[in-house]
Amino acid sequence: MTTVKKKSSSLLALTAAAIALPGISNEVHASEKADRKVIRYQHSNYSENDVSGLITSNEEEAPRYQISVNQFQLVTPVKEDYDLTINYLSEEMSGASPMGTTVGRDNNAKLNMSGASIDESRRDLSGSLRYFGKKDAVYSGTVGYSGENDYQAINIGIEGEHVQSETLQTLSWGVGLSFDSIDPTQDARYIRPLSEDKVAFSVVGGLTQVVNANTQIQTGLSLNHLSGYLSDPYKTLDQRPDSKTQVAWTNRLRYYYEKFDSSLHLDYRLYFDDWAMVSHTIDLAWFKPLTSDVLIAPS
Repeated sequence: MTTVKKKSSSLLALTAAAIALPGISNEVHASEKADRKVIRYQHSNYSENDVSGLITSNEEEAPRYQISVNQFQLVTPVKEDYDLTINYLSEEMSGASPMGTTVGRDNNAKLNMSGASIDESRRDLSGSLRYFGKKDAVYSGTVGYSGENDYQAINIGIEGEHVQSETLQTLSWGVGLSFDSIDPTQDARYIRPLSEDKVAFSVVGGLTQVVNANTQIQTGLSLNHLSGYLSDPYKTLDQRPDSKTQVAWTNRLRYYYEKFDSSLHLDYRLYFDDWAMVSHTIDLAWFKPLTSDVLIAPS
């Protein structure tokens, strides 16, 4: 579910990139129950080059983001028909963020930087309990909390996966709800709200089809509705509507070439929302293992 924080969408993407590979992930298949207790830990660091004074309004070099992330995961079976996954993440971030733009002396747009004013930490804890008591089906419930000095979010969700062995199809679905609140850090130079709230409701559905031994296709549709405070209090003159509906249609093709011991990954995503945003995204990648420990993936 989407949350609006003082961090820009690009920073959230960078934070995700900092922890994505080789990130902590479940070794068990989504349809398979954990058969043993597993504990994982990962530490990641991410940093950006400073912003050149050529593009800042005060013509001074500005520091950018430094991010340090610690991840912990526990996966354990619970009785006969359940397993439990607990994830904990701590994130430390410092640096400067663009607050807006102005026209410089050369008549080009210049960034107004906040200075090295960002120094914050985030803690994220979530737990997921999965149930395997029904044949060819898995159900799970998730509860999570994320908090930092000026932002708190609580989310809950349920998911299901149904496998049709005869047709080699897997139907998946999920529903999620998030309650977020922000208490912006005040600055005498700017007018900021004291406290605001936001609610996000998400529904997803997907179908995976095994075509043959080498080919698999997947399609999925997601709907996300946001209501409440959607602006960024740390941006100057940032005023957004108090509701937003987002729709995404995602399609994936996976094809394995036995002759070359490699696989083709083709993804297409259509996104649109009621803020007049439409986007088409195509990803093409070729995965080729060189050894048991080395994989190349030009894309």
